[in-house]
Amino acid sequence: MLTQKTYSLFKWIPAILLFMGCHSFPKDVRQVSQPPAIWPDYTEVTIPANIAPLDFAMADDDVETIDVIVKGSKGGELHANGSYADFDVDEWHQLLQANKGGQLTFTVCAEKDGQWTQYRDFQVFVSNEEMDAWGQTGETHPIDEVNSSRTESLHNWTPNSHWFLFTSRRDDGLYTRIYFSSLDSNGKATKPFLLPQRNPKEYYCQSLYSYNTPDFSIRPITPHGHELGRQIESDKRVETQIIRK
Repeated sequence: MLTQKTYSLFKWIPAILLFMGCHSFPKDVRQVSQPPAIWPDYTEVTIPANIAPLDFAMADDDVETIDVIVKGSKGGELHANGSYADFDVDEWHQLLQANKGGQLTFTVCAEKDGQWTQYRDFQVFVSNEEMDAWGQTGETHPIDEVNSSRTESLHNWTPNSHWFLFTSRRDDGLYTRIYFSSLDSNGKATKPFLLPQRNPKEYYCQSLYSYNTPDFSIRPITPHGHELGRQIESDKRVETQIIRK
């Protein structure tokens, strides 16, 4: 006769086996010297410490599983495994906060046709800089590091003039998407990165939205669809004020 304790154990066995069957982990790994081709391309970008997780997928649609380990130069580690790199939000923010002014090293393995491949590690730098006197000299110059051959538009800066966002059609020439970049103490722009989304490859491939006039906000915004629609269609113009700290 099965006891309650034994019955409970058997009840969990199918769930455990199902979990194990849904995940594939690196084995007999072949190492290559080139960096992984990921989408979005977050390799060697600089990010603020409060940005959302940089989830990504392999650019090759035939890749079956991706296994990613992220290690902070000042401590901490994350692991993601699945059809794309899906990082836990809370753990991601803890890792970034612990590595301000440091860097994250990404080790990526990908499985295709039953063969695992480990690519050369790449880094993501976590910003810890404030904007200094650069930009107050009156000098101007093109930001060639950010520009592309497609349609683009600069929209706004953060209050400390360090980070800026702009829209670009550099991905497919059709849809306008949001990119972020920052300026270092010498006025050099960092490599732009696409607005993070969970499962970004699926999101951006299926999304029909074009971002026209994005902006930063100082606090989270809770939208109310009906009220927003009423105000947009109204002839009334709402006076706004710029709050300076």
